[in-house]
Amino acid sequence: MFSIIFAATLITVVALLPVYAWPLTRPLALPALVCYLLFLFIHHDFVLGESGVYHDSFWSTELFATILRQWLESGNEFGWNPYIGGGQPIAIFNNLLNVFPTFFCHYLFDLFGLDLSNREFFNLVFVFTFLNVCTGSLLLIRLLNPNYYICLLGFASMVFGGMFQSELGCPLGLMYLTFLTYLLFFLIHFYKTKRVENVVFFCVLLGMSAAYYIPLYHSIAIGIFLILALLACVPGIAPDYKKKFLAAAQTFLGRPKAIALGVALFVLAAGSAFYSYAETRDYVSPTRGFTQGGTLGEKSYIPSVSVLPEHYKKIVDFFEDRPEDVYTATHNTFYLGVLPGLGFLASFFLIRNHLFTGLAAVLAVLSLGEQTPVWGWMVKNVPLLDMLRNAFPFGRLATFCVLMGGLLGLSALVDEKVSFARKLTAILFSTLVLFIFCRLSFVIYLFLAVLLLMLISLLVRKRKPDLINICGFWLLLITIVQLGGFSINTIAYTKTPEVEPQKIKEFSYPVTWSVYPSQESPMPFNLHPFLNKEAAWSVHHPAYAFYLQKDFAGFLIQENLFPVNAGDLSQKYLIDEDKLSRHSGPLFQLLPEGRDWRIFSNPKPLQKPGKIALRPSGNLSELEVHVDMRGEGLLWRLENYDPNWKAWVDGKETPIRKVPPNFQAIPLEPGRHEILFKYDSPYHFLLYGHILIGVLGMIGFAAWLRNPTLFMVLYRR
Repeated sequence: MFSIIFAATLITVVALLPVYAWPLTRPLALPALVCYLLFLFIHHDFVLGESGVYHDSFWSTELFATILRQWLESGNEFGWNPYIGGGQPIAIFNNLLNVFPTFFCHYLFDLFGLDLSNREFFNLVFVFTFLNVCTGSLLLIRLLNPNYYICLLGFASMVFGGMFQSELGCPLGLMYLTFLTYLLFFLIHFYKTKRVENVVFFCVLLGMSAAYYIPLYHSIAIGIFLILALLACVPGIAPDYKKKFLAAAQTFLGRPKAIALGVALFVLAAGSAFYSYAETRDYVSPTRGFTQGGTLGEKSYIPSVSVLPEHYKKIVDFFEDRPEDVYTATHNTFYLGVLPGLGFLASFFLIRNHLFTGLAAVLAVLSLGEQTPVWGWMVKNVPLLDMLRNAFPFGRLATFCVLMGGLLGLSALVDEKVSFARKLTAILFSTLVLFIFCRLSFVIYLFLAVLLLMLISLLVRKRKPDLINICGFWLLLITIVQLGGFSINTIAYTKTPEVEPQKIKEFSYPVTWSVYPSQESPMPFNLHPFLNKEAAWSVHHPAYAFYLQKDFAGFLIQENLFPVNAGDLSQKYLIDEDKLSRHSGPLFQLLPEGRDWRIFSNPKPLQKPGKIALRPSGNLSELEVHVDMRGEGLLWRLENYDPNWKAWVDGKETPIRKVPPNFQAIPLEPGRHEILFKYDSPYHFLLYGHILIGVLGMIGFAAWLRNPTLFMVLYRR
């Protein structure tokens, strides 16, 4: 219990550092801390590991975090993974490992000697990521809004709204908003202050974001934001933006040191992702149709999961946040409360800056996926966008933009410079729309009526600043009442059934291979071999997605394991269960020179050319084999060929042959031999470079917020 509480305290303090460091948000640090502590209390069952995530957040995130943590504790380099698909570089899992928060929390907790179970560790990593999203949101909100009450309103909507509940089932909102909030902060802060440090931090974060799942969703959002900003500079639309925009561009182009440093840090931060992309070009995921260079590549046979238009009511109506269908609950928008929705609708009448409302509208259209022709055209014609799989992550990003636009609308409501007629029109229009399309309680309508009376009083009272603060406080009070009701009503919903990760065996290099039999488990990636430390080549289940070398997949088809005429892509890779019982064998085989090896047609050679002794090893990047050869022959290693593997026979480096279909072989003379295999890949160092850049970026960002003159060297020509 103490370890969990202490670890939760550590991640809370780290998440709050930017809020305290920045003078503009420092007055909000204490209220933010109270919100975080209240959040931890409300979700104490999750923080203590008594409940957990489910669906995609479990199968595609928690299990990978468990494997990554075990890899760190074992001391193995992040090089070769011998357990899945005939062996493969672990680099191809790079964008699924959620690397930085897992590494950071592992070393932070290890520094203080905290003993946590896998479930407790992952839940704290999950909470840490969520708190960082909320912190980034608060920084961005304060940059856009001077009213502290409006800032706390938006912050509370993120902390106590429905985002956390939605992410328990699918973590893509957390993954992309972790970057989008800060990327937007750096862009807007640069526009306002012309400080080039923002460009450097923007490049670092953009490079970091390349290593997480499909790094296109938030990049597309940033691109759309920049396009809308350029349109705002077109004469006749918003001429007052043009001068500031050109001044910011001139400042950027006049700082070559900052540009060079930003590009260099981007490359370092994204190095592991670039290497992973290069490695993945030789692999396919059968059930997802994912490939970059293989001939087996087709679009995913699984339809793109999108957001239905009516589900956007969920933003202001929390009853829509508890459907029975898990896809509707997790692959969707999330609840914010009535006021952000009201402010978003009111903003059309009250403000001139519609960047966030425009961005929310475009992202909402993209979130509809194949329900509109935009998705099909975009995926087919725009380079790289054919890698997009689902449309619903755009719904998460659109919801966040609704919050940003809504807060700007609420700020205008309490702004004495905006005419009362426009405010009255905005409130009546917004309330009417919400009344027609959403279910709001009588208490909310009562609060809105009182707010309207307050705005009317601004016309006749002289002490307007006091009334403006009272209006802001009243808006915050409405939010507290509504989000409090949401939290109370959804606590039971967040207590998901506990599914502990299975017990994990110690690392050991497998001595045999096998083909997994049919299994029933609703996960998109079969990680059982990873967890069990068994060398599995394939599996008979359409929901599993092994990464297979393209040549190896073709070989399995050639061996009549896969029905060639199957209709969809997943069925093409299913194995006949009747053949599974005899599909296993030793990892190494000795064969006479010139003899082909076939798994099933000729699983055993007619004569044994020698004996093999494999020395057990827990080091996955090194393998030692002792062979006693009776005559000339080949040592076949039934793992995928990879140029990063090197071999030494009796201390002398010997080339490794690539033999059909995609295995390794070494020619040997008669006699006794010691063969040493070593895997040497730059990925391990690129991965730790990614982590180092992330840690230095966190420290540098907090230090720069506290002291803006810290990096003045960037201003020297």
